[in-house]
Amino acid sequence: MRRSPDDELLEVIAETNDQRRRLGQALLGLHRALLFGTARGRTFADAVRLWAPGAATSFAGLSDRLRRLPPHAHDDRLRRFIAPLLVGLAGDLERGEHGLIPFLRDLERIFPQLTALMRAEARAPRIADLELARALEALCGALARDDRASAVRRLRAAGAAIVASGT
Repeated sequence: MRRSPDDELLEVIAETNDQRRRLGQALLGLHRALLFGTARGRTFADAVRLWAPGAATSFAGLSDRLRRLPPHAHDDRLRRFIAPLLVGLAGDLERGEHGLIPFLRDLERIFPQLTALMRAEARAPRIADLELARALEALCGALARDDRASAVRRLRAAGAAIVASGT
């Protein structure tokens, strides 16, 4: 069994604002879903599909909370962080089961970056990116229903849209 992300990330998740914390929790959940789901015989696409409803629910709660916390602005650092990850997931998912290990490695490699992003945010003014929360909620909700090919297209489009709308 692979070692899961270190406890330092979990500590930082507890200290940061809702948006980055929810993203961190969602990525940890995806990591675990991929490890445990595939260990139980699920395909890469099935593991993503089974993870997505919980992530959608989490982002829906975040959207409701952020809606009540103006002012809203684009969190450009967070957008630049998540967009390539979504595009990478699309590419690895498109490769099928051969893409699982490269994506897990990429996911594990970005956890220190996410930790640094959270720490930097803790010292800066809080940014409520309602548009991003709604986009991630819609994306995860759709991934729960999509087949692999549709999920790949949707992930690529979401990665491009998240960066484009943030500029």
